[in-house]
Amino acid sequence: MNKECAIFIPARGGSKGLKNKNLKMFDNKPLVWWSIDQAKKTIFKDDIYLSSDSEKILDIARINKIHHIKRPKSISSDNSTTEESVLHFLKKIKITYRYIILLQPTSPLRYRHDIEDALKKIKKEKTNSLFSACYFSDFTIWQKKKKLAPYNYSLRNRQMRQDHAGYYLENGSIYIFKTESMIKNKNRFDQNSISTYLMEKIQTFEIDDIKDFILCEKIFKEHFR
Repeated sequence: MNKECAIFIPARGGSKGLKNKNLKMFDNKPLVWWSIDQAKKTIFKDDIYLSSDSEKILDIARINKIHHIKRPKSISSDNSTTEESVLHFLKKIKITYRYIILLQPTSPLRYRHDIEDALKKIKKEKTNSLFSACYFSDFTIWQKKKKLAPYNYSLRNRQMRQDHAGYYLENGSIYIFKTESMIKNKNRFDQNSISTYLMEKIQTFEIDDIKDFILCEKIFKEHFR
């Protein structure tokens, strides 16, 4: 069977930065619950798949009556990639989807329209992959190796804000890719065919540690309920 689009939510039980973060209560619901809820409000509500090695997380999928896939421990470690879970999911299902929308539970700051609008963008631009991002017109980065130094500009030739094109910061909220591209490249990105879906600056943040969690929860309560 061939269908247009599926939504895929990868949610490991373990976490390196914040223990059990996908199950941690975020605005009175487990964090992963919110990505499921946002997916269920789209036209693809019957084609939502959650992948996890955790029975507690899979139970949340069961309660929400979405498809769930038990992920092997071999691709559920801190060193495992999201691409591994996507490829495992594609092998397990019996439906061929043209597009896969990947929602990371740790980037829950999505408006109701974002998911479907992002899909419209990749279709309009006829690319093989898309990522959500926030635009910054003046974003200077420093790095420290042996000493502290600017990464993306010169101290001797610092551009004025109006003189450069700005930067697109990947926020981890939405990724879309054609299934055939993922299978071919083993990567969510086709480096020769990429679109960007721009989101607001308050949607920049994703959750890696407890401080991120507290900040994102506050923003979520004020803007995304």
